Amino acid sequence: TARLYVQKIPARKGFAVGTIFTNPGGPGGPGSAFLSTGTASILYNMTEGMFDIISWDPRGVGLSSPSINCFRASENTSFTQDLTNYYTDLLYRTLQAPSSGPNQADIDRLLDNATQIEGLLKSVLQTCIDNNGDEMKYVGTVATVRDLVALADTIDGPGSSINYWGFSYGSVLGSTLMDLYPGRVGRFVLDGIWDARSYSQKDPYKAYPDNIQNATKALQAFYDACASAGPLRCPIATNGASGQTVKEWVNALIDAAYNQSGSAVNSAMIRLLLSRAARFPSAWKSWTEQLWLISQSLGVKNTPNTHTRLLKRELPAEYSVSTASSQFAIWCGDSGDSSGTTTSDVLNEVVRVTREVSNVHGPLALIEFPAFYCHLWPFRAVERHQTPDLAPELANSVLVIGNTYDVITPLAWAQKLVFRLNSNKRQAALVQHNGSGHPSWETYSSCTWSIVQSYFTNGKLPEDTFCETETKGFFGIEGPSTTGTASTTATSTILSASSGPTSK
Repeated sequence: TARLYVQKIPARKGFAVGTIFTNPGGPGGPGSAFLSTGTASILYNMTEGMFDIISWDPRGVGLSSPSINCFRASENTSFTQDLTNYYTDLLYRTLQAPSSGPNQADIDRLLDNATQIEGLLKSVLQTCIDNNGDEMKYVGTVATVRDLVALADTIDGPGSSINYWGFSYGSVLGSTLMDLYPGRVGRFVLDGIWDARSYSQKDPYKAYPDNIQNATKALQAFYDACASAGPLRCPIATNGASGQTVKEWVNALIDAAYNQSGSAVNSAMIRLLLSRAARFPSAWKSWTEQLWLISQSLGVKNTPNTHTRLLKRELPAEYSVSTASSQFAIWCGDSGDSSGTTTSDVLNEVVRVTREVSNVHGPLALIEFPAFYCHLWPFRAVERHQTPDLAPELANSVLVIGNTYDVITPLAWAQKLVFRLNSNKRQAALVQHNGSGHPSWETYSSCTWSIVQSYFTNGKLPEDTFCETETKGFFGIEGPSTTGTASTTATSTILSASSGPTSK
């Protein structure tokens, strides 16, 4: 039986009208950490403190059990250091290429590394097996959905409507719940839509270009915002810069890192910083400061002398050991059969994506997308779900939010989900949040805010709406999403969930 760590942000005293369950994404994002950040205030304030907000660490994640761990601690290193070393090794071994794209020598070097890369991946996967064994068969999207239903039955009563707020991969959970339990759908908000059909049906390593189809557009929005902000706010801009000149400066930095052998910073690391910038506009100034500092170490000319901080060489870390480990188990466990796929096939796909989809994000596939390892993964979840073409009739309508410049889950996927849900009758509405980043909370919009608030508090589904954002990147205009003062102290508990497949 799985044991789930559950965390709750209670509604204002005397005001609770129900429960909203939420998942931060991932796969493998821990709900306990999610509700321990400023995001809790965003969710609380957007619903006017009228709901208990509950999240949980899914099976395989964080403080729930089973909890997957694919990294080793030794006398000399911690689990976290092992994780950092792993990603750093990949950054040095992955595709290195100039801004114009890889030449044949770059491709040959990558393919020559196939044996070493496969050995690195297998060492992590073997640690997964050593530490967790057959338990890895019992984590995955369907198991998590069935656990969510069991939580709702326990907390709100058997057969109750489930109010749900899912972000990124959390939208895959939401889509799966809609397919398996259409009669349980309450007020559903899905934000940053991951196409459940791409996730569940495609050969895993071939799904990456679907995710980053918007990458070039998202990066250009970042370059344009930097130019508009000017050098006082964006240190890699010059007076009178355009988005194109900022892009040219970045390309020169990529080329400098590529051409300077023996440097601690390589072209993949520059691309990683750009990937983070496209995803997190709330930290644009910080990312551009790091780019500027790297440019000083590499000697790029015509750089404004604005900042003098020491260069930080550490890998920008996003995930914990728990999240990184559970991503392997959940993502690969949910995926289809990869028999016959070789590591060379996967590396050739890295080259293709770099050339045809995104010159910045392509080389990062091994770092950003654990599905590139699934051909080596020995387990599949005991229960999997492939999203069908047609949507079932839902008990309630769904609110879908997509960012115009989302680099991870493109707006097209939000539009596709709404089209699918409305194929027989209208049961979904689309809010196009005209901002950068992933998901919509990265940029504040009073328009989006009021629609979500009205939907949760009154059940009002709007017409499809285009919402402008008030947060303008480097100018950092703040909305009430970060200024709420409500008491959001979380309470936590451990609950047993036996509705899904178990190992006992």
